[in-house]
Amino acid sequence: MIAVIRDPGLLRSVRPESIHLYLESRGWRPHLKVSEFGSVWHSVQNRSIELLVPDTAAIGDYASAQHELLVELARLSSSGDR
Repeated sequence: MIAVIRDPGLLRSVRPESIHLYLESRGWRPHLKVSEFGSVWHSVQNRSIELLVPDTAAIGDYASAQHELLVELARLSSSGDR
């Protein structure tokens, strides 16, 4: 069972650098800088799979962006894609 965090305060406390390190350790690499606020990452195993990753906590919807990222990672993990 995979639990997805929904608490906005907890989601805001996760630093973008920590997310980046986690993704890199799981075979993800940055592909395209979308703006100063986020970037697209690809799975090394399957480059057709993309994630939109927040690069700064200085955006109003950072908690929401983190939540969406976690939901997508959980979905990919349960489906076996990465």
